[in-house]
Amino acid sequence: MGLFGKLKENLGHGGIKVQLQAPASVSMSDASFPVTVTLTASDQQQTIENVKVEITARSYDQSFSTSNNNPPTTQSQEHMVAEANYAQAFTIMPGETKSVPLTIIMNQGAAAAAQLPEGSGMAQVAGAFQKLQSLSETMNSTSYQYTIEASAKIQGITLGPAYNQPIQILKPGELGGATQGNLGIHL
Repeated sequence: MGLFGKLKENLGHGGIKVQLQAPASVSMSDASFPVTVTLTASDQQQTIENVKVEITARSYDQSFSTSNNNPPTTQSQEHMVAEANYAQAFTIMPGETKSVPLTIIMNQGAAAAAQLPEGSGMAQVAGAFQKLQSLSETMNSTSYQYTIEASAKIQGITLGPAYNQPIQILKPGELGGATQGNLGIHL
């Protein structure tokens, strides 16, 4: 194999296909939710070093110009919202498919409260933290587009395979994009 062939092999995805099973929408109030990353090998044995799922948020701010010479500009910012990692290496044989179940923690306060004895002082503190986090997210009026991405780090391969899809992150009180008040539901 020549130099360019070796470079192409190292920059490729190593013959691994990544698929992701995740819900179409989740709530910021939820403690966690499960996802499954499915890896399928094509024609050669590969060692998977790490499997990661990450939710990112991208906001777009557009500035308008009053001058005809300067067109409007768009700025975007991206940050990670939540992630889950599976860092135990494993080997996948040609034609083999392996599924990696992961749990993404969406709300640290709710996740911590779920692990504590009910009614304990620490559970009450975690519950208060969860309510503050939910209130903070509700008051944030910035609009975001969310993406969930699954990726795999393959031994000896520079750019591993990845799969991404949009995901809807619901603020507290939202049901599928509409707030409870908009639907006339009172709890």
